[in-house]
Amino acid sequence: MQIFKENELKRITKYFFLTFIPLGVDFFLFSLLNNSFSNLPIFFSNLISSSTAFTISYNLDSRLVFKVRRSLNRFFIYVIYSFVSIYSFSYLISFLYSNQIFFDYPKTVYKVSLLPISFLTNYFFKRVLLQLKIEK
Repeated sequence: MQIFKENELKRITKYFFLTFIPLGVDFFLFSLLNNSFSNLPIFFSNLISSSTAFTISYNLDSRLVFKVRRSLNRFFIYVIYSFVSIYSFSYLISFLYSNQIFFDYPKTVYKVSLLPISFLTNYFFKRVLLQLKIEK
C-alpha cells in the first residue's frame, strides 16, 4: 500500500510539472487571441487555446507520466472528454466573466480561478483513461 502511495505521489508531481508546458501554450494563445482580437468572446478564445493545450498535454502525459502507448481509440475517447471539459470550462469562464463574479478583473483572472479544479479533473480522468487496456 505504501508503494502505491509513493508511486502515485511521484506521478502527480510529474504531472504537475509537465502541466506547465501546455499551460504556458494555453495562456500564451489565450492572451494573444484576446489582445489581437478584442471582439472575440472569451468563450471562443478559451476554446481555441485550451484545445491546443489539451492535445499537447495528452501526448506528454501518455508518454512521460503514465508511460502507456498512445492509441487511436484512447485518443478518440480523450478528444470527446476534452471537448466536454473545454466546453464546460469555457462556458463557466464566460458565465463568471459576463456576470462579473470576481468584479471587473481581466479575463485571465477568470481563467486562473478555475485552474485547480481543471487540474484535478484532468489528472483523474487521464489516470483512468490511460490505464485502461485499449489498443489500436
